[in-house]
Amino acid sequence: MKYAQIINGKVHGVFDYDPLPEFAPNIVMVPVDGVTPEPKAGWGYDGAVFIEPEPEPAPNYGTRISRLAFKLRMTADERKEIRVAAESNADLYDFMDLLSDSTYIDLTRAETIAGVGQLEAAGLIASGRGDEVLNTPVTQEEQWNVERSLS
Repeated sequence: MKYAQIINGKVHGVFDYDPLPEFAPNIVMVPVDGVTPEPKAGWGYDGAVFIEPEPEPAPNYGTRISRLAFKLRMTADERKEIRVAAESNADLYDFMDLLSDSTYIDLTRAETIAGVGQLEAAGLIASGRGDEVLNTPVTQEEQWNVERSLS
């Protein structure tokens, strides 16, 4: 039979016992056969009900990403088409030039939003991709970090 081992109101683990051995008085063993979902280590227990902990919020790495990370948010084919199109489109060339001169790309900056909108309007990235490029949460690997940029 499966039992949740409870210490100080928290599930320490779920173990199979047959028969159930004796434990110290501060350890409570609660049968969990048939309990759905089965509790896991770290869950709470209030004496009657298992309580799943709230998931940890995703880390917030802000809105500043490296130039490389910004470019990698687009496919290789998109990047190639953008480069070709920029050769004959002054507005697009200006946006790409600003990106290349930037220390980092701020995904919430008006110029970035407008430039990505230009890419989408020109059909250089598919409809809806602009939202994906601008609003996908920044990962730790993508984030611009002044210390990392100096090394």
